[in-house]
Amino acid sequence: MSRAARLRIVGAGLLALIAAAVWWIRTPDSPGPLPSMAAGVSDQAAPISQASATDPTVRPDNLDTTAREANTEAAAQAEARAAAAETTRSAPTTHGYRATPEQRTADLAEYLAAENLVALRDAWQARAAKGDADAARSLQQLYDECMGVLFGQNGLPRADRHNANGWPGWLPPDAPARIAALEIGRQRCRGILLELKYEDALRAIARLHREAGALATELGHPSSYLRIPRERADWPAWARTRMAELLADGHADAAFAIANSMAGIVARHGEIAWTLAACELGYPCSATTPFMRYWCVEFGQHCDGAGIIDYYRGGVSPRDWRRALAERDEILRLLRAGDHAALMLPPGQVRGGGG
Repeated sequence: MSRAARLRIVGAGLLALIAAAVWWIRTPDSPGPLPSMAAGVSDQAAPISQASATDPTVRPDNLDTTAREANTEAAAQAEARAAAAETTRSAPTTHGYRATPEQRTADLAEYLAAENLVALRDAWQARAAKGDADAARSLQQLYDECMGVLFGQNGLPRADRHNANGWPGWLPPDAPARIAALEIGRQRCRGILLELKYEDALRAIARLHREAGALATELGHPSSYLRIPRERADWPAWARTRMAELLADGHADAAFAIANSMAGIVARHGEIAWTLAACELGYPCSATTPFMRYWCVEFGQHCDGAGIIDYYRGGVSPRDWRRALAERDEILRLLRAGDHAALMLPPGQVRGGGG
């Protein structure tokens, strides 16, 4: 498989890693990078801030003086709401639970269809405060999308310098399809992204993303990539536990998470095969996902509005696609048989990468 093809089949779950790396590069004065799938982080999980997650005008403590003064009135309102929510914020979050399969399906459908994400953010934030691990994970993905929108608004020249050469179908920044994808993201994230200078707005959304991910981990969501062991030798055992939880879950979004999270490093079958299996199990693969819009905005690729299946099929050779379809069928057969052990590599082994 060519280098370009491998780049084009990066899974949606890797968007958080891309976002974290770019955020660290673009904000050199920040105290540290976001947690990523490639680096261990502390087991300390910070609870998500009620005020910052429910009010688009609240600012992180590290924003500069000019930004703080520009939002004085809104800040006073946010502080009043924060004080009222203090009891909920300080409540222990050790008793997390998973949403029902029906709720998760409804959440995903509503997320994909939403023209603006503020109402969903508020609903998920309230559920996460009560211990809903899936709501916390959904918040993390929502903030991830809006961080990508912010990158797209400010980073197109950087992205194009690195990706315009040799990519078939690449569209320039002023292409109507690329502008339309960015506008959809702007509308969805209106009221979530702060009206501040780029670096400060990026710190704000990055902090929300980090806190939501920490809460998802604390509440026990299996596909969260936080608390990955620092030692690479410990990754297989850690990933096996996560994958076993996802297999036991059995929901379509669990299969999709195996394809696109660190749990998949111990999967016997490849990323594309697991994604196709998730589609067969009911994951909405015909919809244009936020990740694909981000790919269009930031890199000028996959702007045709096709769904996940076409996205993957266009990035591999016919031979690799046939192999992925065969692996998909085997995954579904083993899932129906309940043979979860056959879906994982032997203990201590991890996949070498690729689809």
